[in-house]
Amino acid sequence: MSDERIEVMEAIKEADKSLEHLYRAQDLLAKASGWGIADIIGGGLFITMIKRNRISEAQSELVSARTHINNLLREMNDVRKVDYIRINTDGFAGFADFMGDPISDIYIQTKIESARKEVDETILKIEQIRVKLNKLI
Repeated sequence: MSDERIEVMEAIKEADKSLEHLYRAQDLLAKASGWGIADIIGGGLFITMIKRNRISEAQSELVSARTHINNLLREMNDVRKVDYIRINTDGFAGFADFMGDPISDIYIQTKIESARKEVDETILKIEQIRVKLNKLI
């Protein structure tokens, strides 16, 4: 197997790992969003705790995704035939969660929706990279 083929296979592996974590984060953020709406309507402590748990789980997945995305970008430097695509993982930083008042519930909901959009965009970019990489093997 050629060195270039090995590099492509390593990049595909990192793309797959990135996507695994991003898909899980996408699902968890969708669940957090649903619980967030319930929280805004007046869900109480139980709803807030479920929402926070989903956010925390999503953050964990995003941290893992960021690691694999960085690995993917390093591998892509070794594969010169794939155009560089900018992937911003800075928005995966997290949420400042507040207790209780409806204003903070709305703020958290906007952060959840923003994270969902960024995850969706990142998934699309990595899927595009994966298609290009597959063409090289």
